Amino acid sequence: MDHNSGFYSSAHSSHSSFTPQLSRTSVSSTTDYAFLREVLDFTKENIPGLSTIKKNYLNFDFGEGDIIARTQMPVSGNKFKAVFIEENFIEFGIEYFGVIRIIHPDIILEINIPNERSYDPAGSSLDGFDNEYLNSDQFTFLTRIVAIEVKAASLGVREKDLELIRKSISPLLEYHMKKKFLMEWMSLQVKLTCYRKLKPPRYSEFLRLKTFTKELKLLEGRDHTKEYLEKCMQFDRNLISYDKIYPPNAYYKSLMKHELSLPYQLKLRYAEIETNESLVKSAETAVLTYLPKFTPDMDDYIEKGKKFSDLTQTIYEVDRGYSNGLAKIYLQYEHDENECKVM
Repeated sequence: MDHNSGFYSSAHSSHSSFTPQLSRTSVSSTTDYAFLREVLDFTKENIPGLSTIKKNYLNFDFGEGDIIARTQMPVSGNKFKAVFIEENFIEFGIEYFGVIRIIHPDIILEINIPNERSYDPAGSSLDGFDNEYLNSDQFTFLTRIVAIEVKAASLGVREKDLELIRKSISPLLEYHMKKKFLMEWMSLQVKLTCYRKLKPPRYSEFLRLKTFTKELKLLEGRDHTKEYLEKCMQFDRNLISYDKIYPPNAYYKSLMKHELSLPYQLKLRYAEIETNESLVKSAETAVLTYLPKFTPDMDDYIEKGKKFSDLTQTIYEVDRGYSNGLAKIYLQYEHDENECKVM
C-alpha cells in the first residue's frame, strides 16, 4: 500500500468512486474518534483507559458499562515500533479506518483496522442480533482491543500471555463475539505481524479458510457471504475484474434498516445501488443461489492434523477445481436461453 498516494492501485482507487465510503466525514456518528486517536498513539507509555506500566508489568484495565476487566502481564523491553496511520481506504469492498504499521529492524508490516459501518462478510442478521456491518460500539471495542494487544507485544509481552486479555474481557465477549470471525482475524494480524514477522491474510482469505474448515457455515441467511467470497475467488483466478468486488445488497439493506442517522442523500445512493443490483440477472447470481449443491463432497477435502502449509495447498487445489467447475456452469448457462439446468 502506498500511504502517500492513499491508494493500493489504480484498480482500487477507481472502485472507491462506486462504493460510498462511510467515514465520519460523510456520516453522523456516535464514535469518539478523538479518543480512539489517543488509544492508537503508541508513542505514549500508557494508553488512556486501557493500560499503565508499573514495575516491569503492563496493567490492563478495561471498562465498559458496568463491567471492568483487569489483568497484569510482565514486559521485557521494546521489541518493535508501532505507528498508527489514519487513512480511509477501501480494499476488496471493505472500508478501513487506517493501519497500524509494525516496524521491525528487518521488516515493516501492517495491520488493517476496519472502519465503523464497514461491511462484514461474516456478519448475519439471521438471528436478529447481528448485522452485516460493524456498528459503532463494535468498532470502538475492536479498535481498543487491537491497540492494547499491539502495545503489549511491542513491550515484550509473550504471545501466549495475550490470552490473558481475552480471558479478562470474557464477560464483554458475549455481546461483541457476534463479530467472532472479525475479532479472530484482527488478533491473527497482531500475532503474525508482531511475533512471526509475517504478512497477514486478507479478511476474505481468512474467511475462505474458515469455510473450508466448516467453522463458518454458509447456511441460510449467509447468501451475501457466499456472494462476496465467490467474487473474491473469481478475482484471484482472473475470472472477473476488481471493480466487481463490492458489498452485496444485504449490506445496504441492513444499514438503512438499523442506522437511522444516515444522511438522506446517502440513503438515496444506497437505494439506487440496491435497485440496480436487484435488476441484474446473470449466471453468477443463479450459481450463488444453488452454491451449496455444487460442493456436496467438500468434506472429502478436510483432513485433520495436517500442517498449515499443507492445508493451504489443499485449499488452493480445491479452489482451482472449484473455479473450473464454475466455468463449465457459466458456459452451460450461456447456451441455455430459457433456464439454467444445473441443479
